[in-house]
Amino acid sequence: MKRLFSILLVLMVLGGMLCGCNSSSISQANSTSAFSEAPAPSDSTDEPFTVGFSIITLNIPYYGEMADTFKSECEARGWNPIIAEAGMDVETTLNDCTDMIQKGVDALVIASWYGDSLGDVLEKAKSANIPVYFINTGGLSDSDVYVGHVIADDVEVAKYSGTWTAQYFQKQGKTEISMVSTTSASTVGRNRVDGYITGLKEAGMTVNVLNEYITDSREDCMAALEDALTAYDHIDLVYGIGTNNNLGEYDAIDAAQRKECVIVGWDLSEDDKPLIDAKTQFIATLDVDATFEMTTTLDHVEAYAKGETVERLTNYYPVLYTSEGKVTYEDVFGK
Repeated sequence: MKRLFSILLVLMVLGGMLCGCNSSSISQANSTSAFSEAPAPSDSTDEPFTVGFSIITLNIPYYGEMADTFKSECEARGWNPIIAEAGMDVETTLNDCTDMIQKGVDALVIASWYGDSLGDVLEKAKSANIPVYFINTGGLSDSDVYVGHVIADDVEVAKYSGTWTAQYFQKQGKTEISMVSTTSASTVGRNRVDGYITGLKEAGMTVNVLNEYITDSREDCMAALEDALTAYDHIDLVYGIGTNNNLGEYDAIDAAQRKECVIVGWDLSEDDKPLIDAKTQFIATLDVDATFEMTTTLDHVEAYAKGETVERLTNYYPVLYTSEGKVTYEDVFGK
């Protein structure tokens, strides 16, 4: 892709290298050494500013919202969007990212569950002088070369959700519970379950983990819970790491009429919301904001391309949507 760079842009980038920045911001010296000629969207070129987006799946509402926001935001900014869906497969993610790098996109955005497998992709992007941005991707390291990451941190957010759940049971006079979880075979899934259980325990609950099931689709989650409900006479809590998990769990529990079980999940969809509002056994889920995450990421793409400083990590706590109303991090921890 033909790129023309203005003297003004170069001076802005060099100026940024000479200025100090706070600890939560990306180091200009490090970032510009990796991506020294990032083209600005306002530059005059023969082709439009092109942003590639590798997305883990489009079969989960959260990611569907993210993809829709990506397309509408790029079009509103006059950019050319390219989307590649990985179908929850790490090899497809690697191939898609490599393909977009070879095509010469101006920036690459990645929403994946496999950050710990993307080292080679990041090296290729660095060699091609293509800045990389992540959304809610687990497994990244401090040494990875990328510009920015917008994330609801899996461990910390799950701990906050687990703390609220402990408070829910403690209001009922319970200090010990039995639970099962449905998760994925990924760093993201592992972190969410571990963080959630940590939150429960740190809030004073004794937790008996009966089983954990690796699932992905709503149907698989339902089948896993049917097995759990057959195997265990009493389950206080079922935890799921995404919308498919939430709904599959609800299908099984509702069909079995197991009144003692409650569900807490991750991701709020149009299918989740009415079940929680109706005060069913599905009592809470995190309202992770895909639109906010994508819009913020594309703001970072634009700012960095213009030579401005970009926060390397943007971490936020989504609202917990519960049968008792919306709950914030501050509500849970009294801050």
